[in-house]
Formats: sequence, structure tokens, C-alpha cells
Amino acid sequence: MKANGLRAFAIGLVFVLVGLTAMPAIAITNSSGGRTAQLIGLGAQTKSGITAVEGTGLGVKITQVTPGKPCANAGLEVGDLIIAVNGQPITPLGALDHQIALATGNTPFIVQDHNTGQIVLIIVFFP
Repeated sequence: MKANGLRAFAIGLVFVLVGLTAMPAIAITNSSGGRTAQLIGLGAQTKSGITAVEGTGLGVKITQVTPGKPCANAGLEVGDLIIAVNGQPITPLGALDHQIALATGNTPFIVQDHNTGQIVLIIVFFP
């Protein structure tokens, strides 16, 4: 029941924050747990600088971050859980691949910080 409440909260948060995409860039850090599954696609990994695996239901867990790439520059860290990108829920990994392929300019990521458990908005800039 607790997971369903978190999922509903995260989805609601995504819809509220979609209107914030025109705001200036902010960089915060985030995360959470997950189970090992297929990795993020090579094209999305190259563009974003992250490697991820499917989570335990909500989002995908970052397993590697490449310094100097967009996601690292925005403050994403290993262990962070990506819940949504550009207003779209991210589960399974194919959804993350698709959203990263479409990403240009300031792209909002909703993530759960692996250190604090807080759900935050991070803007990732894709040139």
C-alpha cells in the first residue's frame, strides 16, 4: 500500500511540475533502490552519460554516471532513481531511452535522492 501511495504522489508531482519546464536550470541530486535487469540503450547512454537498470516498480536506478555528460553536469548520481523525464513516467527502461532520445535543451527529470529519499526536480541540459 505504501508503494502505491508513493507512485500516486510521484505521478501527481510530475503533472504539477510539467509546467515548470520553462524555469531556469536547477541542479539537485537524487536516488533509490532497484533490481538488476536490462541496461539503458547505448544511444541514450552515450547522449546522457548514465547507465541504469530497472527499479522495483517505480522508475529506473542509475548505476553509472559519466563525468562531463549532461546528467552528471546536472548532479545526478549513482543510486538515484529516475521517476519521470519531461513529464513522462519512466518504467521500464525503454521509456527512459525514448525520452532521452527526444530530449533537447532543458529537460526536467523527477528523481528520488538515494541519500535522503526526497523526490526532487532536476533540469538536465541536452545540447
